[in-house]
Amino acid sequence: MGIAYSGSEIVHATFAAGSRAEAITGLHAALVQAGWEWVSLADGYKYTITSPQDLKAKMTLRDTDKYLGPGVSKDNPAFDIQFMSFDETRQGPVHWLRVASGRTLQVVANICQMFVSRPGVTADLAHVACGGVPWVPVPLPGSECTIERGNDIETTEAWWSNGDVHTMAGFWTVRCFRQSFMLGYPATYAACRNGDLLTSPGDATGLLRLIPYAQQQSWPFYMNPSPITRLFNDAPLRVEPLLAWGASGKQGPDGKSFARIKGQVWDAFWLTEQRTVEDIETMDGSEWINYTYENDVRGSRLGCLYLLRETAGGGPSGGLGNYAY
Repeated sequence: MGIAYSGSEIVHATFAAGSRAEAITGLHAALVQAGWEWVSLADGYKYTITSPQDLKAKMTLRDTDKYLGPGVSKDNPAFDIQFMSFDETRQGPVHWLRVASGRTLQVVANICQMFVSRPGVTADLAHVACGGVPWVPVPLPGSECTIERGNDIETTEAWWSNGDVHTMAGFWTVRCFRQSFMLGYPATYAACRNGDLLTSPGDATGLLRLIPYAQQQSWPFYMNPSPITRLFNDAPLRVEPLLAWGASGKQGPDGKSFARIKGQVWDAFWLTEQRTVEDIETMDGSEWINYTYENDVRGSRLGCLYLLRETAGGGPSGGLGNYAY
C-alpha cells in the first residue's frame, strides 16, 4: 500500500470562533470549498460526503444552544458536530467545539474527511473534532476478489469520527487523535463498517486507533523510552496511517472485541517520531502539517499524523501513491 491520495481539493483554513454563528459560518465555508455537498437545517447544515471509492456518510454542523457547564451555567458555549451513516440510521456521538471571544479554530479537509483543532493547542476543552470516510483496503462490490470470496471482504460502508469531550461525569476532556494514535478509555468516537457501529466507551481492546508501527512498550512507560521505528540511517519512516477498531459485539475466546484494520486516512502519512504540532513537512513536492502531538507520557511519542495541506490538487491523480523503495 501507500499514501491514499484523494485527488480532491485540499483546504487548510483558519476561522474565527468568537461565537457559534461565526464559527459555523467559517467551518461551513471551508467544507463547501473542499467539495462537501450540503443542505440547510433550521440550526445549521447537513453534509453528504462521498469518498473517491464511492462510499458515503453524512455529518451535521449545528447550533443547538449548547453550554459545557458546569451544571446549568451559561459558560463555555459550543456548537455541535455529528457523523452518521448515509441513511442516518447509525449515528455517532456529538462532538462539541467551544467558542469564546478572540478564539480561532482551524480545519484541514478534503472531499470526504476533516480534522478540526485549535492552532498550536493540544490540550483544551472541546477543541477537536475529526472524522470522515476512510480509504478501504478491501475489494469493493463487483470486484473479482469479492465475487470469488463472497461478502466477507466486501465493504459497503465505512466511516469514523473522534472528539475530545466526554459526558460520563459532566463535560471533561478525553484523549483524541490530536494527542495520540491511541484513544484513552473512556473516549468519544464512532467507527462503523458495513452496519456494525462501535461507539464510546466500547471495549478498551477495540478502541478506534491509528497503527503506530512500533514495538510494544514495557511498563512503566516513563522509565522506558519509546522504541521508535527508524531506517538504517536513523531517519523516521513515513508510512500509511491505518485505522483500526473492533466490533460492536464481544468476540474472541476471552469475550473481548479486538481492533482490526478497517481502512486508512486519506491524504495523510504517519511519521515514526514525535514532532511539534503544526510542524510542516515537504514530501512529493507538497506540504503536510502535523496534527498530532503527545502531551503526556503515553502514545504518540511513537509518531505523529501529517495531513496534506495544499490548497488544491490533493496528490498525483487520486488513488495510492508509492513512497517506499
